[in-house]
Amino acid sequence: MVSKAEKSTLKMLADVKWADGYKCYMCGETAYYEREENLARICRNKECKYEETVLKNSAFEGLRFPVAKALQIIRYLIENSRLNYDKKVFPISEDGKTDRVVTLNELIVIFKKGDSKISQPKFDKLVKDFLADETPYVAGMAKKFEVTVKTMDKFLGKLNVRIGGGKYDEPIYNLIDYFSLGSSILERCLPKLMKRL
Repeated sequence: MVSKAEKSTLKMLADVKWADGYKCYMCGETAYYEREENLARICRNKECKYEETVLKNSAFEGLRFPVAKALQIIRYLIENSRLNYDKKVFPISEDGKTDRVVTLNELIVIFKKGDSKISQPKFDKLVKDFLADETPYVAGMAKKFEVTVKTMDKFLGKLNVRIGGGKYDEPIYNLIDYFSLGSSILERCLPKLMKRL
């Protein structure tokens, strides 16, 4: 039995998934029956009858926790991914002798211009360390949302494949990077999470 909260979440996700209308994945038919209890759509083609649930082929497929909790995790990531790009935290040495402290924005500009002796691996490590200090971490999120670290990591990996990209090794850093750059409106990222890969 599906709870009311879960059903309303499924309804919202169904509206996102089939915003442009239903089309059967197997045969292309656009007519369907809707299963009331889980909002699955069943193809009306008598030879096909393919049934697709709301979560099928989405980032939420195979979750080991309610989809409403998954949306809470995404909201938490969005709210806690506001990076302060003007915080002075990076000691860099431009002449090999003296250090100066720069902001993340300044570091990015310096690196892109090639005005410093910072190598790509060193730059990546500086940014990764900054993200680790300033942002939520997987084990803490798993504890907060009462799921295992492995389950949280797997879910973040699914999100990363669909919206985060692949700049960093750990999915959480890619997601934080994505959400902190203004792409943080949940409604804007939901279509990416719901579409078939």
